[in-house]
Amino acid sequence: KLTQYTVQQPLPNSCTVGYFIDEVTHFKIKACIGEPTFQGMSFLDKVKKAGKAVVDSGAKTMLRTDVAFLERQINQRKQKFGVEVYELMEQLELDTGMPTEEKETKIRLAFDKARKDIAVTQAKIEVKQEEMLAMENESISTAPVIPPSSGVVLTNGQPAQSQTDS
Repeated sequence: KLTQYTVQQPLPNSCTVGYFIDEVTHFKIKACIGEPTFQGMSFLDKVKKAGKAVVDSGAKTMLRTDVAFLERQINQRKQKFGVEVYELMEQLELDTGMPTEEKETKIRLAFDKARKDIAVTQAKIEVKQEEMLAMENESISTAPVIPPSSGVVLTNGQPAQSQTDS
């Protein structure tokens, strides 16, 4: 079985890229005329470049997931702080023998502990965001210049569904 995919541009420098797959899975690629980004690249280099793009995309998705998880941790910590302060204030309201300064100190300690926990998590978020930014900058600097897709027709050598219906 042979499957051929052809890309044609209605420009003077037509472009044909063929992928031929048989029982032993052989690939043959014909480079496009006027495609400077892939000129001189071997098939292995093209596969490596595509693989790196997939890995980078997965890493970015993982970092976004990590950031969302850390933001949820911050919200949970703030909610826990609210419960702690409420219970503390409720307890301090019943204990009328304790001086006001001591009550304020207990509340302040709860706040300081929560603020420290949130700051640590926020620092982790900033590190993840810096990693994402570094990955984006790296992919922009190594990204090939892709020609505009206007006028490109994709066919796979088989009649279109609408042609077989009529």
